[in-house]
Amino acid sequence: MKKLVFILLVICLTGIACEKKEQSLKGTFWKLAGIMDVQTGILTELEPKDCEQCYTLIFIADDTLVTWSTTNSHRGIYNMDYKTNSFNIISLLGTLVGERGDGWKYVRSFCQVQSFSLKNKKKELKELWLYYDDEKKYLLFK
Repeated sequence: MKKLVFILLVICLTGIACEKKEQSLKGTFWKLAGIMDVQTGILTELEPKDCEQCYTLIFIADDTLVTWSTTNSHRGIYNMDYKTNSFNIISLLGTLVGERGDGWKYVRSFCQVQSFSLKNKKKELKELWLYYDDEKKYLLFK
């Protein structure tokens, strides 16, 4: 009987120890592919398309990010809950002055993000989906 209890205890502890840990996005860099409409499946690329730094996102810490629109950088504080997949922008500092193309659209959409999904391929993070507009649209980052 003691042996059975010991085996069950080891199995339980192993299960707890092997439980999947939250994956931190700290230090990751993302480039926007476009805005996806969930209903139609249409991806809309934002202008300008030939700007290397435009529409990029870097997670500096587990609560701090920096994103670039077309002309401006924006530093933000966010809260990300891996259990509920909620994503809340607590504050985003920056300006929309001088935005080119769809820069204003990007910032406005980014500020409305409510939840997220992470897509892995071969154990590597490949896509970040930031949902907004009641999850009817998402910013697709690769």
